[in-house]
Amino acid sequence: MGIKTKVISYLLIISMIMTGFAYAAEGLNLSNEVSTYGQDFSSNYGQELSDVKTSDAKQSFSDIEDHWCQDVIKKFLSENWIAGYDDGLFRPDRFVTRAEFTAMVVNILKKDVNLEEAKFSDVNEDDWFYHAVSYALSEGLIAGYEDGTFRPMENMYRQDSAVVSSKSF
Repeated sequence: MGIKTKVISYLLIISMIMTGFAYAAEGLNLSNEVSTYGQDFSSNYGQELSDVKTSDAKQSFSDIEDHWCQDVIKKFLSENWIAGYDDGLFRPDRFVTRAEFTAMVVNILKKDVNLEEAKFSDVNEDDWFYHAVSYALSEGLIAGYEDGTFRPMENMYRQDSAVVSSKSF
């Protein structure tokens, strides 16, 4: 099995485990106004996850110590496939949003392509995930919803992560 296949498999497994109860927890990430993966909803500040550099990334997070997924998180961090939140935490027990999962997949797969403009009504150029969503759209990994939205801050569901993962092959 090639490295790309292994990585996508890891992402799919992690997403399936972390979002197993996402349907029951709909909106959980937003209900307490805690910032989600670099995006603080009470301000306009954000980060572009897809452009994280090794020198900018922390080599560990205090909230992953002794966590069952610590080794995988550290491996993904060392490869610049993930980044934590602005407060220096990773929050491994939180559900993964659609924007976060898209950014992780894009960080693994990224190559030079002509980016399409993200034509979703809920994705703006100043969002930290804009480039990841644009890349995923350009590569045909995502399509969004019929109403023209991407719903980036909704929890990522298993079936959605499976579709994105399968399209990446």
